[in-house]
Amino acid sequence: MKLKIAALAADLSLTATLPSMAIVLGGSNLDFMGYPQPRAYISFDPDEEELRQYLDEIDEYVENCDNDIRRILEARNNAIEEARQMVRDYHRHHGL
Repeated sequence: MKLKIAALAADLSLTATLPSMAIVLGGSNLDFMGYPQPRAYISFDPDEEELRQYLDEIDEYVENCDNDIRRILEARNNAIEEARQMVRDYHRHHGL
């Protein structure tokens, strides 16, 4: 058991970064069906206004992708930090 805990602690310390405590503000593309493709539409021969609207929608999609990535990394880092804390607590309570 001690060997498993030590291995887990070593693995977590080698694969993780420090936890992020920031809250990500902004839109998201995540939904219950997986990660969607952009919904922006452009005709075969767009005018300048349609092209501008299309590019604005793609910019918003990409910004939301970046927000989702930050949220995922924050959740990942928080889970790693929680596991590290559990290992520290275990060691402290068992005199290791």
